Amino acid sequence: MGLLKQSQNQYYSGKKSFTGDGVTTKFQLSKNTTQFPTTFNSSGIAQDFVKIYVDGSSYPQESVTGASTSVFNYNLKFSALDKWHIEFTATSIPASGAAIGVEVDTTIYQAASGGMVETITPYQFTSLKDVINNFIVAYTGEDKIIMKANRTDIQFHAMRALQELSFDTFKSTKSQEIEVPPSLKMILPHDYVNYVKLTTKDSNGMERVLYPAINSSDPFAIKQKTDGSYDFDMDNTNLVI
Repeated sequence: MGLLKQSQNQYYSGKKSFTGDGVTTKFQLSKNTTQFPTTFNSSGIAQDFVKIYVDGSSYPQESVTGASTSVFNYNLKFSALDKWHIEFTATSIPASGAAIGVEVDTTIYQAASGGMVETITPYQFTSLKDVINNFIVAYTGEDKIIMKANRTDIQFHAMRALQELSFDTFKSTKSQEIEVPPSLKMILPHDYVNYVKLTTKDSNGMERVLYPAINSSDPFAIKQKTDGSYDFDMDNTNLVI
């Protein structure tokens, strides 16, 4: 999609899951140096852009220990050795077996050329950030349609709306070719809305359309002899392969 500047790699790198062992303090998110803005690499600066979930519950980055004293439980950091990673403090390491979920706001990211990505020219387009901010101002809060809403949730639905707009209005389509793994599963593109067609390619390079099960049939194969006649036992138990 033209309005989503992120690459597919940047989009998917925003969500990772790990399992704690009670000892490990660093969990790598990406080996790409320019994956996130360099401003994220300092204590506390990224607290508005990263969220941690431990066993499904939100894990605060900052814990208040007194009237005015706070401690950071983790930080998003970059180093030459560990690359982009989440680092927990010694007193906040997740327990052994704990399910750790990491979400980074990937609407703010590092351009390949370095520095922060500029917003799309406002007189030509409405940026995704403006859409989110306008929605928050107009529809969330006391005496509004939505009393309380998480900005991350609003961001998700805003991005989904752009995907649907691209599919229904712009009619933009993309194509990609993959080798199907043994699991028979593939990762969907980050701006996926629906598929147009699925095909396989034979040894001659010819495309053959794969139809949905509702438009095709799955007949059973009858066991036959070399001359084409049915091959079954006296008790008729081996008719079907």
